[in-house]
Amino acid sequence: MEEELPNSDRKLRISRTRNKHEQEIIDNIKNYVQDRGGSYSRWCIGIAGEPHDVVLQAHAGRSLFWMYQETGSPQIARAVVDYLVNIVGIDGGTGKRGLDDTGSVIYIYKKAHGSRD
Repeated sequence: MEEELPNSDRKLRISRTRNKHEQEIIDNIKNYVQDRGGSYSRWCIGIAGEPHDVVLQAHAGRSLFWMYQETGSPQIARAVVDYLVNIVGIDGGTGKRGLDDTGSVIYIYKKAHGSRD
């Protein structure tokens, strides 16, 4: 069981554990968000095995901007999402929908106005 760290210690650990592949994925996602506008908190990120189906089923017609990226492993997907949620400030969403422990694909979409996702 992992020891619960104070928030500042946890952020420091998260910020120091990225490898080159993880950083490339983070940069790709951050660039996508920046190119399409809005604050990071206006975007939602998750992990799935089949991201296209997740986004279409849960958010069909509500977001014009979304993407997904294969990471190669569930561990990399979790590390990248952990960083983007806890350090960058992208919304991690809620419920089972965005938390596939076996998934290696990260998806991100811009929340529709008035969305509580």
